[in-house]
Amino acid sequence: MLCLFIFIFALLGNSFFAYKVYNKNKEGKIEHNVYGEIEYPFLNFNTFRYGLLTVFCLIGGEDWNALLYFYLNNGNGKNK
Repeated sequence: MLCLFIFIFALLGNSFFAYKVYNKNKEGKIEHNVYGEIEYPFLNFNTFRYGLLTVFCLIGGEDWNALLYFYLNNGNGKNK
């Protein structure tokens, strides 16, 4: 039952949050790596695999509040 819960919420997170949250610096500009690609946080819903990992960490209680505040503060700017 828990595996089904993780699977469903990983799919929901992927459909709602994929590629919408990215790292920003203190000036509010999007951070890029040395190759010019956008930096995404480690726990994200960009792919199904990372979605499973993110939901698993949230269920386990590992740093869920930091992930919550990161998604609230570093969204795509529509909620500000």
